Amino acid sequence: MGTASALAPGLSRKLKKVLDTRTDTPDLVASLSTLSDFYAENNPHARRNLRATIEKRSLSINHDFLLASDAAQQALDRVEEEVNALAECCDKIAKALNSCNATTGDIISTTERFKQELEVTTQRQE
Repeated sequence: MGTASALAPGLSRKLKKVLDTRTDTPDLVASLSTLSDFYAENNPHARRNLRATIEKRSLSINHDFLLASDAAQQALDRVEEEVNALAECCDKIAKALNSCNATTGDIISTTERFKQELEVTTQRQE
């Protein structure tokens, strides 16, 4: 059992996978660096609490993210309020323009009628 070929096929495959793993990738180095920040001592107590420690760290990171994103959310809310106010103003302007168009149409038709009446009156006087 001194050679790799004497190992069980499953174990041989797992061993090959571990040996082929690159340990110098930036993601792995960053992960190990982060892990070493809060997992300083390798003792049974630290190993037992590793999962809880990681979960607490995850909650802390998420809480920090929520606090940081709160300002952005408030800014987006203000932008949304401004956009809604602008849309309301645009609706009011559109209604006013439609009203002006109707009034202008009435004035033009009245002017045309008066113009025709003036022509008729002018022709009668001649």
